Amino acid sequence: MIMKYLLYPVLFSCLLLGSCGKGFFDQYPGDVLSNANFYTQSGDFEQGLNAAYANLRNNYRWWYVFGDMTSDDVYNWKRNNSSTIIQFNESNISSDNSLLNDLWNSSYATIARCNIVAGRIGNITMDETLKQRYTGEAKFLRALIYFNLVRVFGDVPLVLTEVTAAQQSFGFAREASDKVYAQIVQDLKDAAATLPDVYTKNNDIGRATSIAAKSLLGKVYLTRKQYPEAAAILQEVIGSGIPALLPTYTDVFSPDNPNNKEIIFAVQYGRGFDPQQGSPFGNDVAPNEPVNKIVVAAGNGQGTFLVTDDLAQAFTTADTRKQAIDSATGTRKYYFTNKYFDPAITKANDAANDWIVLRYADVLLMAAEAYNEQGQVTPALTYMNEVRHRAALTASATTDKGTLRTEIAQERRLELNCEGHRWFDLVRTGQAKTVMNAFFEKYKADDDQAGKSSTIQDNELIFPIPGFQVNLNPEKIKQNPGY
Repeated sequence: MIMKYLLYPVLFSCLLLGSCGKGFFDQYPGDVLSNANFYTQSGDFEQGLNAAYANLRNNYRWWYVFGDMTSDDVYNWKRNNSSTIIQFNESNISSDNSLLNDLWNSSYATIARCNIVAGRIGNITMDETLKQRYTGEAKFLRALIYFNLVRVFGDVPLVLTEVTAAQQSFGFAREASDKVYAQIVQDLKDAAATLPDVYTKNNDIGRATSIAAKSLLGKVYLTRKQYPEAAAILQEVIGSGIPALLPTYTDVFSPDNPNNKEIIFAVQYGRGFDPQQGSPFGNDVAPNEPVNKIVVAAGNGQGTFLVTDDLAQAFTTADTRKQAIDSATGTRKYYFTNKYFDPAITKANDAANDWIVLRYADVLLMAAEAYNEQGQVTPALTYMNEVRHRAALTASATTDKGTLRTEIAQERRLELNCEGHRWFDLVRTGQAKTVMNAFFEKYKADDDQAGKSSTIQDNELIFPIPGFQVNLNPEKIKQNPGY
């Protein structure tokens, strides 16, 4: 499968809005090939895309810190002294937090690789269908990364062409989020029109598809509160009959069942490769002190991705999704997700569990929300109840729009927990301050889970621009208010 058996790309330029992170694909010598003489044939562009896909591992390495740690679902065991993560845990993030700069740099490195492919491929003589597909893949990846950036930072530099000299990068200022979203929508429409619905070659499985582009576009529309557009594009995904819910919830996350029927797009990992290409999340979720059971097959737990008591106790007894949360006892009782458990690993941070970006249950719940916000309760109930049925829960018969809105939000929390969605769902629905401040008040005596004086202020609904980027280009890159 494509990201399990990646070819090793050679040199690909990084966007010079700060130094690029030293990931696996950045470490090969640059004195053999360069961008100037590399992109001359079809295979070169496949390699360029592979480099962009591979860099998603850097983009999503700490995504749970942004998407889950900032919410009421996940916390960091503070005695591991992970100060950069603790800031997210307590909603006390400073602009010099290294994870901000890591996300910024890795994101623009992926964008740069996509821009090279999309910008140069038009000049190459090659199969036209393949050319359109590669362009569509590049645009999907670029849209995905910009969607992450704009939700995290708000206004960001919008770079759509190849940067060939360091000095060029200083000309890019932050663009209004509306303009960034407009580009995201256009890229996803282009990708949906040119990408295949599925791949038939085994080594292509895991690449972006038109179904992935439409699903992400639905999420973008939902974020923008464009409910009719969201419902329409998500209905295309549902009506395609291509993705489907697996009968058993926990099977979705099996490391031996990657890219299954429910997975629409995922960041690909694989165990046992040299250099290592495994995922680290199984070690992150495990407590980092001795406990009364084995919770990770190799290496030590880090305690940076622990499930809050609040989430663990939110499931009803009948809900089979609770099986994806386990517990262990050390100096305290820990809850942790087993969505990233790989029993076959032989060394730390080398699991085969992919990071799921989009899956069909998410599509159904997004569609339910989009229909409900238009007052169309019947289809909203239908799609929400599909997800509830898989969890062995009785169907909801709610007919009140406001009540159903609350139920859909709760289903999203329970269904998609520890997959990087919760914080962005809270912000999108306007519930972040209410939910998080109530959570902090409830757990303020538990310094690990909340912190004694944690609160969410209006300015904290987006994160600070990395201070390094502001200092590097102060005329163009201005800090977000309140930081």
